[in-house]
Amino acid sequence: MVKPLLVLFGAGNIGRSFIAQVFARSGWRICFIDVNQTVITALNEYNFYDVIIRHLDGSDERLRIKDVHGVYGGDFDAVQRKLAEADLVATSVGASALPIVAQTIAAGLKYRVESGNKQVLDIILAENKNEAAACVKGLLQAVLPTDYPEEFFPGLVETSIGKMVPLIPEEVRRVDPLLVYAEAYNTLIVDKDAFRQTIPACEWLSAQSPITAWVERKLFIHNLGHACAAYLGYTFCPNEPLLATVLQHEDVYDGTRHAMQQAATALQKKWPIVFTTEDLSAHVDDLLQRFQNARLGDTVFRVGRDLPRKLGAGDRFAGALALCLEQGTDYSAIVEGYAAARHFHARSENGDTGFDDEALLLTTRDCSLHDFINKVGGVVLSAS
Repeated sequence: MVKPLLVLFGAGNIGRSFIAQVFARSGWRICFIDVNQTVITALNEYNFYDVIIRHLDGSDERLRIKDVHGVYGGDFDAVQRKLAEADLVATSVGASALPIVAQTIAAGLKYRVESGNKQVLDIILAENKNEAAACVKGLLQAVLPTDYPEEFFPGLVETSIGKMVPLIPEEVRRVDPLLVYAEAYNTLIVDKDAFRQTIPACEWLSAQSPITAWVERKLFIHNLGHACAAYLGYTFCPNEPLLATVLQHEDVYDGTRHAMQQAATALQKKWPIVFTTEDLSAHVDDLLQRFQNARLGDTVFRVGRDLPRKLGAGDRFAGALALCLEQGTDYSAIVEGYAAARHFHARSENGDTGFDDEALLLTTRDCSLHDFINKVGGVVLSAS
């Protein structure tokens, strides 16, 4: 029996350590599409790669992911042929690359129909982007021919990506360009309502509805807490580079947990049928434990950088504040995390700092906290 084929755009860390891994271990063949020729060449030479799971107890687990191969993204004809035979497609490329990938997918969809494959495709969008399905739908509709059959338009399946994957040290990458590290968490939350075919058989797939609730849980609890730990961590431990270490500081841990719990309270009030208070509280505590996995090597700089995006309208801080205001719940700890971000000057191991971050802090240094939140995040807080 031939295994089903997943065509995955994006052979980066999330693509290899998470998306491909969970499908391969559930009996799927994986074809990666990527423009990194080194990675594609290695995939085709070995047809396997390793994922090192770094457990909280200090142990490592090596997973060998087999039955994988790759196609160079610039080989347009080869990509089209793979899309014509795919049983499922996924993307893990980042928001900036979606317009280019959508053009390639649109051409592949057209070729698929013309070559006689009448099975409609589902596309899992493993992207850290709000309303990813609506975005990709618009991108596809803009480039598909006007006579493309509507019945073959793909199902666009949003996800909530909760897996944390550290960057691979360059010295490791030089030895093995395919090796990736990851934490043990493996649940891939997908939009139950978006599939046009039967939901794929995959052990770690968790189909949920409505997906918006789960995307908001990721953004307003996971992403908020992660960044809050970085900003409070830099405030209380400015010379400590590791996120896991700063969370050992009582004020950092308590402040981060309080902010996450405030967001959880508002989230449960908005989605009372989806989430219970107990479930969200357990989720907060599980995340804080995972954040403290020192073996992931996550740094305060990496987690906190990109202030214009992370403090901007609709993102983790401003979005959580808006949710609390909408639900009439307390947001004081979230504001404290926002305030700590105003003094975030962490640097990478090379001494680099985000230029946009420094520019944002410089241009808003004379703003009051509430004016800063209004100007950067678009949220108006009460003066009381």
